[in-house]
Amino acid sequence: MNLKQINLKQVLPIVVIFGLFGGGLLIVGTLLFTKARWVILIYSLVMVSAMLALKFNKNIEINYLKSFITGVLTFVLMSYIYYLYSLIWINPDNEIDLWGHAWRFLAIIGMAISSGAVLGLFFRK
Repeated sequence: MNLKQINLKQVLPIVVIFGLFGGGLLIVGTLLFTKARWVILIYSLVMVSAMLALKFNKNIEINYLKSFITGVLTFVLMSYIYYLYSLIWINPDNEIDLWGHAWRFLAIIGMAISSGAVLGLFFRK
């Protein structure tokens, strides 16, 4: 396999496990803590632990692209779990139109790309 290619079958189980766990931690964290800085700590802990799980797996060779994709997908999954939680349980009668949801979707993607790029720089070879 070329170094520029990525095998999603290697990365996807770790992304799903840590993304679901991180989304649950975000929900519990917002119920327990009132300060927003704890949410940043939860994001960073879950994303770094997902990368460490990939790094300690002997069958997966870590490069920048794999660490970037893992960071982005984990961030997006965690964010959308919390976003759906906030739409369904916190504010079920929301007045958000389609453009509001699209703006939030693009904001989450932008934050995921930037945090995935930083995470990729730390865990590349």
